[in-house]
Amino acid sequence: MTEVQVANAKKETDEVGMACAKLGKRAENLLTFLKRCQDREIAELQAQLQYSAQVSVEMEVAKPDLAAALRDIRALYERLAQQNIQAAEE
Repeated sequence: MTEVQVANAKKETDEVGMACAKLGKRAENLLTFLKRCQDREIAELQAQLQYSAQVSVEMEVAKPDLAAALRDIRALYERLAQQNIQAAEE
């Protein structure tokens, strides 16, 4: 190999090394970016889950007791029926 070929090979080796270092840095930056995106997305999903759980609990608490309401309505109708029977008998 001549001195010129050795110099060219060394230059190419240096260029490849620099390109490899640049690619490594870009890959590292990309991983950092993706990690931040993932953390942000996880935080948003956790917030949605907490909100959903709160809404679910609030809805369960707010449910009316239908059986009790029906018993009250039935008792009211029975009293009205009894009053109507008494009024008709008088």
